[in-house]
Amino acid sequence: MIRLFGARLPDQLGWRVASAVALGSATLAGVLFAAWASVVGIYVATIALSVGQSLLFPALFSAVVNNAPEAERSHAVGTFSVFFDLSGGLGAPLLGVVVSLSNERGAFLAAGLTAACGFIALRSLRGFAAAQLAQLPGERTVADSHRRGLDP
Repeated sequence: MIRLFGARLPDQLGWRVASAVALGSATLAGVLFAAWASVVGIYVATIALSVGQSLLFPALFSAVVNNAPEAERSHAVGTFSVFFDLSGGLGAPLLGVVVSLSNERGAFLAAGLTAACGFIALRSLRGFAAAQLAQLPGERTVADSHRRGLDP
């Protein structure tokens, strides 16, 4: 629903804020799935996870486009796409190992903690990213990257 009705939300928030909201929502979802085992809990956790998933790719893609020099942008976008896909492909089997060592709730908690680590890393890199963006002539948006044909 966010992608349908809030397609411009990552542009309006900026990639840093949108990424923080996405990772915060994913963290909340993992904790809720692990701790609140009821129908209502599953619905609430699913909404939180949906918010996180709908914002994460556009926000991180925008960060890549904003920070890559124009001559290297296509390589940066390709590398980002490969690692984003790898995270999905490797994450599920790793969570399967967590399930085998604990249970399903443990896997949700591990996923939430992983998102929390991403949130912490994003916050710690904030100064670095701000310094990098200050060197660019202008911060581009997700919409600009789509118009330039950089959508993977």
